[in-house]
Amino acid sequence: MKAQYVNYDAVALAQETDVIHWVREGDKDAEWSEWLEEHPECQAEVSKARELVLAMEFDTQEPTPAQVDNMWSTIDRATREEAQVTSIWQRRRLTLLAAVVAVLLILAGWWALPAPPEIRLVTTTGGKDIYELPDGSVVILNAQSMISYEPDEWPSARRIELTGEAFFDVKKGTPFLVKTPFGDVQVLGTSFDVEARKERFAVACFTGSVRVAAASSSEVLSPGEIAISQGNVLQIDTFEGEKAAAWREGVHYFESTTLRMVFTELERQFEVKVKLPDDLADREYTGFFESGDLNAALEAICWPMDLTFEVNGKRVIISDNS
Repeated sequence: MKAQYVNYDAVALAQETDVIHWVREGDKDAEWSEWLEEHPECQAEVSKARELVLAMEFDTQEPTPAQVDNMWSTIDRATREEAQVTSIWQRRRLTLLAAVVAVLLILAGWWALPAPPEIRLVTTTGGKDIYELPDGSVVILNAQSMISYEPDEWPSARRIELTGEAFFDVKKGTPFLVKTPFGDVQVLGTSFDVEARKERFAVACFTGSVRVAAASSSEVLSPGEIAISQGNVLQIDTFEGEKAAAWREGVHYFESTTLRMVFTELERQFEVKVKLPDDLADREYTGFFESGDLNAALEAICWPMDLTFEVNGKRVIISDNS
């Protein structure tokens, strides 16, 4: 077991071949169990790393005949070049060694392992994570969110697929596209927040400019503007910068938002299930709650709405005082 793993975060661990083989193949399971017993402080990062590895998709398809022919052509070309400076016996050894390596790669199907064709990064309930993309751009994922991208295509096509909510700080360069099930966002270099959930699609521009396309509507946002999908059109409004992505600091603001959506966000942040009466679901709430203390968060929501709450393990029951 590599000693430096104790200093690795979840993202770094998830990119290690040893970790990938352990999670997906069960290699050295006993050694990993012993290592975790010796380093209990690493349990949380290793657990996140396992989730990341399991979320990744590895291409282990058999190579096509054209790929095999190309591999042998490369081997043949390399050995011909080597002939200028090596003896006949040395050339034969090189050719044989290259052939053995090629055959082993074909049989094992592992050459895509260090650089999978698609990388998926996932946050679980009650968490948020920061990731650095291949070009140095940074993405912060809110709870129950996921991004995926093709690393091999990144230099020429910076494209990410998102479900959930994320804040992006994008380096200048080629066009940067965020695709969601509800609309797309394109930028050149800026910072912005995207919320793409079934109950809400919204994009807030912090710096630079972004183009938002949803259904039949397309709008360009300037700093301080937010686009919210309403039916088949985008409604443009302004926002207070410190509130739009305050979730990065564990604060969740709402303005005229239904209690159904407010408690859905609370469920994501605290890993609980809220039972909300149907006749309260559409009441609108303006205010905020903070992550960290469930009772304090419930008090912040319920007190101004004249509601009461009861916490029973992972279950929260809301009722009306009136």
